[in-house]
Amino acid sequence: MAQTKRATPWTRPEELERLGEVFLIRVFELALRTGSDDVPLLEELGQLYTRHGLYEKGLLVDLRLVLLRPDEPGFLYNLACSYALLGRPDAAFRALRKALVKGFRDRRLLLTDPDLDPIRCDPRFAPLTRVLDAPAE
Repeated sequence: MAQTKRATPWTRPEELERLGEVFLIRVFELALRTGSDDVPLLEELGQLYTRHGLYEKGLLVDLRLVLLRPDEPGFLYNLACSYALLGRPDAAFRALRKALVKGFRDRRLLLTDPDLDPIRCDPRFAPLTRVLDAPAE
């Protein structure tokens, strides 16, 4: 009788990747407990939280990054994404507007990022895309 090979987490690449990311989350959290403001580490942790649906934790990281670097448009954009994912459209639009004022210009990302799907149908969204169409001053 032939044995059928059962798939285990160790034989599925996507599961191995997920487990690796969960491990990284734990390592990064431990590293940050020292009070470190390691910006690249915080950036990566925020992305991992979002990928794993840990939106509240991702929001806290994004808020911390914006406090550390308030003029960084990418951090403001990520903050908007976190707010959108948490169903907080007013805060998401405030953060998006600030990101645009600070220089965010990635129109393709703005139009395709699934993190912004919760607010993309909101009437406040289209005017933001038009800002990116306007010539820079």
